[in-house]
Amino acid sequence: MTDADSRLFIDEVSLERFDHWRERVQEDRVVHIKGFGDSPKSEEACAVYDEDALKILHEHCSLLVWDGDDYNPRSFTRLVPKFLALGEDRRAAAFRKSSEPSILGFKKSWSKVAEQFPGRVALVPMDIPSDPLRLLGQVEIRRGWVPKFPKCSHPESFFKSVELETDPGNLILIAMGAY
Repeated sequence: MTDADSRLFIDEVSLERFDHWRERVQEDRVVHIKGFGDSPKSEEACAVYDEDALKILHEHCSLLVWDGDDYNPRSFTRLVPKFLALGEDRRAAAFRKSSEPSILGFKKSWSKVAEQFPGRVALVPMDIPSDPLRLLGQVEIRRGWVPKFPKCSHPESFFKSVELETDPGNLILIAMGAY
């Protein structure tokens, strides 16, 4: 698939137009997902929770957003196509640095996924401010431990989830771990 072909399936939406693109999605049905990058160890550890994560997303999410990581079946991004497959009303949007190489790399990595779900994957190019934390405003941080450890995890590893609630109803779920 060429870059021109991928443009047919990935909606490139400006930040100003993003609210229009997601107009039918209620505020409390948007979830920001974060997770591990590419590594065989992270794939084993994270995959243990895929079913649980998809159950939560199925019940509480219509729009899944992430920080624009390239698609990789060995990272948390593998959840995006599984989420989109839950129903035609599901959408996904990535927020990515607006440089041309960054945008082209994103489109190349997501083209096959986007082809399966035309019009339901958006890319929002961003100019990152020098102080990005100011975009969050008031933030409440709640921490909770994941109740079960994956059998594949390193004995000294631990897993926790962090929920950031920026406004009532706006939830960011982050699955993290360390060795």
